[in-house]
Amino acid sequence: MSIGHSTLSRLSELIKADDDLSRIEALKEDLIKEKISIDSQLNIEAQNKYDDAINIADSLQDSGALLKELKDNLSKINNLKNDSINSIDKYSLFDKASTYYSNFNKAEEVLNKFKSVESEIQFLNNLILESLPQDEFYEGTASIENLLLIHYKLTQIWDFKDELEYLASQSTDDSRHIVRSALSQFDGTIKSFDRLMKPVSETIFEALKCGNLSLVCRWAKIMEYEEVEDFKCKLYNKLSSEAGINGNDHSNTRSISSFRKSMLNNDNNNGSNTNKNDNLRILKQYVKRKNPRNFKDKFLKFFEDSIKETFENCKEEQNVQVMEII
Repeated sequence: MSIGHSTLSRLSELIKADDDLSRIEALKEDLIKEKISIDSQLNIEAQNKYDDAINIADSLQDSGALLKELKDNLSKINNLKNDSINSIDKYSLFDKASTYYSNFNKAEEVLNKFKSVESEIQFLNNLILESLPQDEFYEGTASIENLLLIHYKLTQIWDFKDELEYLASQSTDDSRHIVRSALSQFDGTIKSFDRLMKPVSETIFEALKCGNLSLVCRWAKIMEYEEVEDFKCKLYNKLSSEAGINGNDHSNTRSISSFRKSMLNNDNNNGSNTNKNDNLRILKQYVKRKNPRNFKDKFLKFFEDSIKETFENCKEEQNVQVMEII
C-alpha cells in the first residue's frame, strides 16, 4: 500500500462523524507534531549511526598507525640484535674467555664433588646396611624410613659417576685410572641397593594388606622417578642418534660463538640441523644419566614374583587342607 493510501485510510478512521470535521485543524496540528517527533527521532538515530561510523573509522586509522609503529619497532629490535652480535671487535677473544671461564667453574665444581665422593659412597653404604632386613624379608608393617634418602644419594652419586667417566674418557690414562679407583666401590653399592629393594618390593603386597601406605608411597615414588628419568634418557639418546650427536656428551657449556651461530641460524635457516642440534643440547640439561638404569622393570619383577609366590603358597595350603579332610 502506498503512503498516500495509508494516509487517507488513517484520515478516514479519524473523520467518521459530522462533528469530526470541526476538529480537522486540531487533527492537522496533531499530525504535524507527530511528524516533527518522528523526524527528530530519525535525526537522532541517524546522527548516532554516523557518530559510530566515524568512531570506527578513527579506530581503524589508529590501529593502522599502531601496527606500523609495532612493525618499525620490531625491525629496530632485530637490527639491534644483529648489530650486537656482529659489531663486537675481537669476537674470538670474548668467545675463548667465556669458554675458559665456564670450564674453570665447571672444573672447580667437579673437583669439590670428587673430593667428597668416597665419603659419600661410604655414608650411603652404611645407610643401606642399617636398613637391610635381618631375615632377608620385611614385615608388612616395616617403615624403612631412610628408603628415599638412600635412593636420592644413590642417584646423586651415579649421575656424578656418569659425568666423571665422560670427562675421563676425554682426558689422559692417568685421569681414567684415578676415576676408576675412586669409584671402584660404587658397583658394590649398586648391588647392595638391589639387595635392599628386592625384599622391599616383595613386601609391598603385605604392606598394602596391613595398610602400611607410607612404605607403599616411598616405593611407588622411587618407581615413578626411575620411569621418568629412564624415559628422558632413552628419548634423548634416540633423538641425538638421529641427529648424529654423541648422546654420552655430558658437557652442557655453550660458548658465545655457539650462541651467536644459533641466533643467526634462527633468522636465516629455521628448522635446520644446526637448530635441532642446539635444541638437543638444551634438552641435555634435563637428562642426568648416560644410560637407562631399568630399576622400575627390576623392582616390578620382584613385586610380581612375590605375588605369584603368595598365590602358589595359598594353593598349596588349600591342597593340604583338602588332603587332610580326605
